[in-house]
Amino acid sequence: MTYKVIMWGAGACGIYGLRHIMKHPEMELVGLRVFTPEKDGKTAGEISGLADARGADIVASTDEEKIFSIEADAVLFMDSDRTLTDPRIAGTETYVMVDKMCRLLASGKNVVATTVVGMCHPPFYGPMVYDRIEAACRKGGTTIFTTGIEPGFMSDVLPLVLSSLSHEITSVRTTQFLDYSQYHHIGTFNAYGFGKSPDDPILATTAHSDRYQIAWSVVPYAVAEGLGVTIDEIRLRTYVATTTFPFDTFAGRIEVGTVAAHRFEVIGVVAGEEKIIVEHVSRIHDDVAPEWESMGHGKGGFRIRLEGTPTMQMDLLLGLNPGITAMADAGAATAFRAANAIPEVCRATPGPKSIFDLPHIMGTGLLK
Repeated sequence: MTYKVIMWGAGACGIYGLRHIMKHPEMELVGLRVFTPEKDGKTAGEISGLADARGADIVASTDEEKIFSIEADAVLFMDSDRTLTDPRIAGTETYVMVDKMCRLLASGKNVVATTVVGMCHPPFYGPMVYDRIEAACRKGGTTIFTTGIEPGFMSDVLPLVLSSLSHEITSVRTTQFLDYSQYHHIGTFNAYGFGKSPDDPILATTAHSDRYQIAWSVVPYAVAEGLGVTIDEIRLRTYVATTTFPFDTFAGRIEVGTVAAHRFEVIGVVAGEEKIIVEHVSRIHDDVAPEWESMGHGKGGFRIRLEGTPTMQMDLLLGLNPGITAMADAGAATAFRAANAIPEVCRATPGPKSIFDLPHIMGTGLLK
């Protein structure tokens, strides 16, 4: 069966989803939502660089009403969740995104999303979000599934897969190591406080804000469900490190004494102990914060460590192909994971789904 798919977003990550749909044997591109005037009116072939692929003649549009009117089996929803706001609060950017997804679902379109990441575990935000989405699924007879590389695979799916090798588990930690000088997005750059003085008050709303807890607390809850335990509370710790040397980035010069590395831990507490931790170590230069853990100079990816019997550690390196950075691979993998879920989501029963509700997602048909 061929599934008719709308691509919602063609930015740094979405472009990979677009290309994947255009080349996937089970998918047909029928619509393309873009967000910049430069892409409005261009064809999918022009935007993707795949002039000869299926769906290359689909014309991109910034007009959401036009996109909503297209008949499709599924939407790959890769809008940019720039602010990581709380979808329970009316008027926030993330609340509006949920409204758009609900409208798509109610119109009969299944949705696979990489934004509003707490929906990786649908009950996470409580009834104020879940009930809106569930009602839209019920009206449209549709399904929604949120995934990506992290959350959606590295910090939740993969540790749970590894847990099947265990006799006893005393803690689970997943760490992302990425060089954000390779991610040319000024909003994200500022969100980590890069280039700011470590005592700048603005860091309270950026590097040290609760936005990381809002987004990534879903991970301990999902892992806890898989392991059959209950989260007592979520703790957040944030750290910054400064550079001892100046250097240039896409966002400008980083001066001595300003922030050039950021780290956070979102920690799930079980029975009073810190048990399930998702950690990000983000640098904009390999030589900053040498005392912090890394995967090695010039390397990026994810480290999954389960303490117990046996204790296991897996390092998954990205950026191994010539000319491709780990950051680019992370963005691509985010899109590919979501796109590869589309057939299973279209075949699923209606309603919000998590990793516990769908079959194992595989790259079926991709071996050449």
